[in-house]
Amino acid sequence: MTRGGLFAGLAVAVLFVGAWVAYRPVLAPLREEPGSAAGGAADFHWRQVAERLRIISSGSHFIGTQAHREVYQYLLAEAAKNPGVQVELQTVEDSYRAWDPFAIATVNNVVARLPGTQGERSVLVVAHYDSAPTSPGAADDGTAVAAMLEVLRLMASGPRPRNDLLFLFADAEEVGSMGADAFLAARTPAERARIAAVLNFDARGNRGPVVMFETSRDNGWLIERFATASPSPVGHSLASTIYGLLKNDTDFSVFRDAGLNGLNFAYFDGLEVYHSREESAAAVDPRSIQHQGDQMLALVRQLANEDLSRVASPPVIYFDVLGLFVVRYGRWLSQLLLLPCGVGWGLLVFRGVRSGRLRLGRCGVAIAVSLGAVLLSALLAWGAWGAVRWIEPRYTLLPGETSPSTEGYFIGLLVLSSAVLLGCAHAARRILTPAELAVGALTPWTVLAVLSVFLLPDTSYFFQWPQLCGLGLLGFMLRARGQPPELSPIALGLAPLLFVPSIVLVVPLTRLLYAAFGMTGIALVIALWSLWLILLVPYLHAVLGGALVWGARLGFVAGGLIFLAAFVLRVFDPTQPSMNSLVYLLDTDQKKAFWVSADPFLDEWTGPILGADVRRESLEHYFPYVDWKVFVAETAVRDHPAPELEVLSDTREGSRRKLTLRLRPRLEASMLELRVSPAKLLGVEVAGKFHGPDELRSEWGRLIFQFWTPATTGNDMTLILEQGLPLELRLSEVRYGSEATEPLLPRPRPADKSPYPFGWFSDSVRVTHTVRL
Repeated sequence: MTRGGLFAGLAVAVLFVGAWVAYRPVLAPLREEPGSAAGGAADFHWRQVAERLRIISSGSHFIGTQAHREVYQYLLAEAAKNPGVQVELQTVEDSYRAWDPFAIATVNNVVARLPGTQGERSVLVVAHYDSAPTSPGAADDGTAVAAMLEVLRLMASGPRPRNDLLFLFADAEEVGSMGADAFLAARTPAERARIAAVLNFDARGNRGPVVMFETSRDNGWLIERFATASPSPVGHSLASTIYGLLKNDTDFSVFRDAGLNGLNFAYFDGLEVYHSREESAAAVDPRSIQHQGDQMLALVRQLANEDLSRVASPPVIYFDVLGLFVVRYGRWLSQLLLLPCGVGWGLLVFRGVRSGRLRLGRCGVAIAVSLGAVLLSALLAWGAWGAVRWIEPRYTLLPGETSPSTEGYFIGLLVLSSAVLLGCAHAARRILTPAELAVGALTPWTVLAVLSVFLLPDTSYFFQWPQLCGLGLLGFMLRARGQPPELSPIALGLAPLLFVPSIVLVVPLTRLLYAAFGMTGIALVIALWSLWLILLVPYLHAVLGGALVWGARLGFVAGGLIFLAAFVLRVFDPTQPSMNSLVYLLDTDQKKAFWVSADPFLDEWTGPILGADVRRESLEHYFPYVDWKVFVAETAVRDHPAPELEVLSDTREGSRRKLTLRLRPRLEASMLELRVSPAKLLGVEVAGKFHGPDELRSEWGRLIFQFWTPATTGNDMTLILEQGLPLELRLSEVRYGSEATEPLLPRPRPADKSPYPFGWFSDSVRVTHTVRL
């Protein structure tokens, strides 16, 4: 073997080993026994929270249920065991509009305060203890609640901190962050001003590293503390930007929107168990519990003794390197990097064209080949997964269309898309040199490196550093000698080092996006993967030459086999169940009852229940936000009384009409939902708050008010509207959970079927009637 061949083989091996290492989750091996941190302080250990987690997540503890009351009473008792800790139960009736519906509930927050020696500022640690009705809530958010109890114990057993530590075990996050809103609303302006930093912990799966995925706006100071305090830190400003664009919310959103500073954490792997009955304590990866506890304890210890007088500071760009450390710098640096990114690309292209090593027209072809290869890879992923969904529609019923076995599909598509790029490069070898291919690959990266600075500055690092390294590789290629040009052995060996930044940035993010979005976002994830890989293809072309085609062929075979194996070995059994939904709907006005399923198809259990007379129709007038056709079949009318809507007063003042209503439930542990049409109210008074016309805007043409803990004696509200406006009020009483529907079922749900996670069509009973005023 020649020296050049040896360098080439080692270089390719470095690239693939680096990608494999970067793909692995950032999780350390578990310690068997608790240890001590530096200075003799007790350390966090997952075994110390295991029993608490088992108690908290012994079953669904949805707001308003007896199990829910038992959980917050347990939290009160556990927090009160710690010396010097002040514990209170904050019970507040609150109304809050998290997204579209107005949520109204009596929330029960557990607040534990460990006073500091100075007490001028405080650190607020937050996790919600309520679960979805379809889940025991071990991951979301039981592990964080159990970790908070342990961190509170550790902090209370050590030296008194400088700053106050507040631990908020928040209620009602699953129905619109009402506990967090109630906590903040009860604070005086002075008390709010004392809260210097908020640390919120949540989850959307049952495994994987804890990611710091969102920050407040002026985050520079906090990012510095996160970088220095956290063991195995995982977080990047690009993820925070993506999350912000998606308009999703957690309890942290309440504090962020109120202008408080803080950090938001969650783990994402295991989306298939999210809000499902499989989200049990035994199913949560202990390594994720450990990582979450380590992050929480380290940051609480760091901030407990910091000077918190100036927490807000200019925002920074940040990203972790394989969980080892965090790189952070001001936005000014990304602006400075515009010069080498843009001008450097232009100078290299000009130099290459002038020397004859680049042909301008062929560079245009190379750009088209690169973008076409990326598009082709994304279309391949979209089409392949679409075919799987068509053959095996049970995937469409899983959250994110994922299961433990779908990672095989994902890896197969990564390999297949790599083969597509190698194949395109091989097909273009007769007309394009490796240097021209490099220009084609670098051009979209250059555009993104420049535009991101102006459009989404916190994402700029993701495009700038790989682009700058790609420029270095292009410089190597333009210095190649011979005909055809060949890289020197030294260049072959050093070039892979230029890909290290792109490997540590792109590969972990690719895996994180798959964990967050599942197979529903596979085309986007493969497009990102392919955009990165086109940076490597010119180098592989220069290294492998004609052997590139064998790499493409091997990739097609290996990727196809991995993808096919995932399909053949797919499992739907009691350990990995498929999902379905079923609702019993009773319209007391028509004296008719229906079985309703929002599933895209009826399976061997829901099909016989709905029977031969099933039809598909829109039921948006019964189910808000459901604007697609669902399966409906009439069934026997059960003896469920309608919820009561009583008009307490109906007065007129000038051109305005004022209606005071009392809504009364008839079922246990239920939710009352009032639909008001049209959405032309001038004001609403409910739960001690007045909502004016600006708050009552709705693009849906109606307003929804949801009473999650309706009092048996009734809940009052007042509507203010113009005189002469006809008003339709549809009042529905909804009881969620399998225990509501199971007594009505002709046959029990099979063990390999699971209720669809909490949403509009979770297992529920809905009793409705309409009043026109």
